[in-house]
Amino acid sequence: MFEEILILRSETSSEGDLEENLKAIGYSVHPTSSITEAMQLSKQEKLALILLDDLCSLDNYQFLAQYRGSKSIPIIVLSSETQPEGKVLLLNQGAADYVEKPYDISELIARIKIKLRSRTEPCHTLGDLKLYLQQRQIMYRSNAISLSHYEFEILTALLEQPGQLCSRTALFRHPRAVGDTVKQHQRLEGQIKRLRLKLQSVGLHGLIQTVRGRGYRLKL
Repeated sequence: MFEEILILRSETSSEGDLEENLKAIGYSVHPTSSITEAMQLSKQEKLALILLDDLCSLDNYQFLAQYRGSKSIPIIVLSSETQPEGKVLLLNQGAADYVEKPYDISELIARIKIKLRSRTEPCHTLGDLKLYLQQRQIMYRSNAISLSHYEFEILTALLEQPGQLCSRTALFRHPRAVGDTVKQHQRLEGQIKRLRLKLQSVGLHGLIQTVRGRGYRLKL
């Protein structure tokens, strides 16, 4: 792999298992407890991902505030924070993901791989909503959204032209939907209804708008 990962952790942290596990599967790891040094390291071309490991809330916010506007490298926060408000604030400040401690190392590594893969894999993006074509995966902030085959095709079609009308006919004939063509308006409406409910479950309310008698579009 040879991707480089920066770990910014508190000065009192003595945890080294994370570094060893990452090195064991081929990552190059740069640990530091200095926000200044971390900012300097974050400018390196080879750096692929940043882990904020068990910093106090103030340091998390400080780093994210300083980093905002810099090169787009995904940041995963590892913390014992349990309050939803704190987690939401970190995500809104620019963190790509949040993992509560204690965590399972295999789950953390899986999340790291997803973030690294998403940097190069073709995807459609609308705000914090990302649709990865090759993996057929949809993410909203740190939430994965599980969709059926045709729900995925509908959302793909809408994301290809956000804000623009996507007619019912276009959804019926969308090239990625070959083999699962919708012939009845009622079936399409049912798919849209289920898709809306799944999007709403992660906080995406009112994203799909109905243009009566014509089709659908995504709200910008």
